[in-house]
Amino acid sequence: MLEKAHSFFYPFIMKTITPYDDDKMTFHSGRYQLTLQVVKDEFENTFQDDQILKKRIRKNSRKVYDFIFYRGYSGNKDIIEKLINHTDEGRKFIFEVLMSQMEADLESGYNDLSMTSPVNVSNGQVIDREILANNQVSIDTEQLIENSATYFGVSIVYRAPFPWIMRTIK
Repeated sequence: MLEKAHSFFYPFIMKTITPYDDDKMTFHSGRYQLTLQVVKDEFENTFQDDQILKKRIRKNSRKVYDFIFYRGYSGNKDIIEKLINHTDEGRKFIFEVLMSQMEADLESGYNDLSMTSPVNVSNGQVIDREILANNQVSIDTEQLIENSATYFGVSIVYRAPFPWIMRTIK
């Protein structure tokens, strides 16, 4: 159980849950993914082929989780996974983030940035890989991730260890 830490820095109490599937999200390969039905219900611009849409949903989930882990302190990866996947607050957070990214993807093909050539065709210069990595999610999605403290009491992309949370995970 994530319990209240003995510090004013982290006043939140979060109970751990077992990841579960419902009508909005499924838990697969260590990540939550939106369900096909919630995407079809919420967005008008869906693919005619359900298999293509399912692939986009899986790709969105992978991109979002990878972005969160890339942006945060690498030593916090296990804690971040636990916060997202094993708390009700984390489920609410990741649902909002995945919906934001799915909207950007369906409207503009935003997730296709990873397929972009690292060479700028107009001038022949190589694009910095960090620039590409930082632009894997939409701006709205990035802002939701940056404001994760409203769900967890601390930003999950904080670039330092979470010692006060580490002691509370059992």
